[in-house]
Amino acid sequence: EEIDALQEELIDRFGPLPPQGESLIATHRLRILVQPYCVQKLDASADQIVMTFSLEFSRLTPIEPIKIINLIQKNRNYKLAGQDKLALLRHCPTLKDKVAAVKDMIRTLTQ
Repeated sequence: EEIDALQEELIDRFGPLPPQGESLIATHRLRILVQPYCVQKLDASADQIVMTFSLEFSRLTPIEPIKIINLIQKNRNYKLAGQDKLALLRHCPTLKDKVAAVKDMIRTLTQ
């Protein structure tokens, strides 16, 4: 809600946001979305999304580790990228595509 209010205020004051402003707002929305899942870092390139989990992952996250193992075994687009990283191989050329990919990852892991 606070991000929505900030975005509205920026638009009211300065007009439509430039792409950099849209990117900043989207980044903060994603930070809030992944916070309950102990995601320490989120990297999104044109070809993959990588979630780095914090040390508290095993104690605090609602994601069951067996779900990650099953996901990697069933879906070739997911892979481990180190002991604390989960990667999704997906072509995401735009910011909108990257945001959708992160949301899909969270939805898949929490279903």
